[in-house]
Amino acid sequence: MRHCKPAFGLVLATWLVGAAPAALAQEEAPAEETQAGGIGQFFLDVGFWTSQPTGLEFSPALERGANGSFSSVNHDYGTETEDQYRIEYRLPSNRGSFSFSLYKHTGEAQLTERTPTSFQWFEARALASQAGVNNDGFADGFTSVSGTRLREWRATYSHEAFRTPRITGTWYIGWHRVEDSETLNADYFAIAPSLPPILPPACGSNCTDKALTLAPLPDTATTDSDFEGRGLLGGMDFELPLWKSRIVLEGGIGLSVLRGDHDTGYFGSNSLYTLTEEDGSVRVLCPSGSSSATCAADYALFDDFEVVNGQPHFTIDSINQVTISESLAEADSQTSEVLDTRIGVRWRTPYKRLEAFGGFRQTHYADAAVTVEADGDRFTHSVTYEGFFFGVTFRLY
Repeated sequence: MRHCKPAFGLVLATWLVGAAPAALAQEEAPAEETQAGGIGQFFLDVGFWTSQPTGLEFSPALERGANGSFSSVNHDYGTETEDQYRIEYRLPSNRGSFSFSLYKHTGEAQLTERTPTSFQWFEARALASQAGVNNDGFADGFTSVSGTRLREWRATYSHEAFRTPRITGTWYIGWHRVEDSETLNADYFAIAPSLPPILPPACGSNCTDKALTLAPLPDTATTDSDFEGRGLLGGMDFELPLWKSRIVLEGGIGLSVLRGDHDTGYFGSNSLYTLTEEDGSVRVLCPSGSSSATCAADYALFDDFEVVNGQPHFTIDSINQVTISESLAEADSQTSEVLDTRIGVRWRTPYKRLEAFGGFRQTHYADAAVTVEADGDRFTHSVTYEGFFFGVTFRLY
């Protein structure tokens, strides 16, 4: 899995580190006093973040090219606009503030390929045993759906660290909780398999019904990952006036260290054909294209069902389709780091109870998802959400 590197966060951190010492060299200005009748002020942020997750490029299949090489077929997520809320209580006399914020993101990606008779899609997520109608792991079509679900809550206390005519810095510490879920479901088909026809007298009077029961069932695979972590966060916000105090440039960087639980799972099922011998024993029928003597006998059985005394030696009722399945489930503890960076502009409107803001934000969740394969291998990967945000701030009191 590809790890996403939060390059924007590193650039912003470098800029902030360079800007802060220059600003501190200026003469400090007195902090503004909060005028709220001695009980403080309440503010509500209502915003929207149009973000796109990266690092979740799930690969349900591999495509076999004309030269025999393979290329990965990935799910790519688009942008989703989700609402976010934040309520803040500012203590009087500039003694800091408490805030609580909530954000959620839900995304889905789908992929479908159908190439009847051309078995070029390797079933990357299916069980290795008996995969594909020919038991070689290939399908001539598949459909897959993946989903991601993120929920996070932050509760912080912040206080002004310094103030100069050119820049104001505010530090914050608090509590952070994250819930992240990833799922992938894939179905692999044999749309046009090269199976022998089912004809009388081998199938008797129930040819149509039996044909339905022997139509190849899809191989299926499902993987899921659920992470729930909580821990401490800390960071620094900066504010630089651009035009008087009406329009200001805002930026911030924060880091959370979360400890939590990871639940991962896998379920896969494949179908195969069996033959019931005259003595009642059952064996797996050979797949199409096999060259062994036993398999050749199987195809003769399929093709003409040797007729003895006017009756087939074997009837189609001797052939059945069965499903094999396997599931895996694991649970363990996991540590994840969250790096959050943002930069934007805030406009303090002439109406004192209303402000508007917008900008760009990137949040990187390190080691937040785990994928379990059919063979039990685990892959840990990181997720990055980035995109533009906008909203308004209301002064409630």
